[in-house]
Amino acid sequence: MDLYERPLADEEYLARIAGAACLRLTPEELRQFARQTEAMLCELDRLQAPGPLAEGGGAVRVEALREDVPGCSLGREELLSAAPVQDGVCFTAPPVLKGGEAE
Repeated sequence: MDLYERPLADEEYLARIAGAACLRLTPEELRQFARQTEAMLCELDRLQAPGPLAEGGGAVRVEALREDVPGCSLGREELLSAAPVQDGVCFTAPPVLKGGEAE
């Protein structure tokens, strides 16, 4: 099946996308993510349809997967201590593409 033929709200496909984004979702969160994605895709289809928008525009209410919880961020020294190449202010990340060079 071609990438563009696969439904985006398919849970297996969304699990792969979440994994690539380093998101750890529970099975219930993944089902909710699929429902939310499907609702967004339906809304996009509706917005692209010719004709006037219904009253209220394109607002869709979507429940959050979980509460936002502020956390501590790493200090400069702690962050730079894990960097392979750094100058005390900035660090250089390794290239992510095969054969690529960091600039």
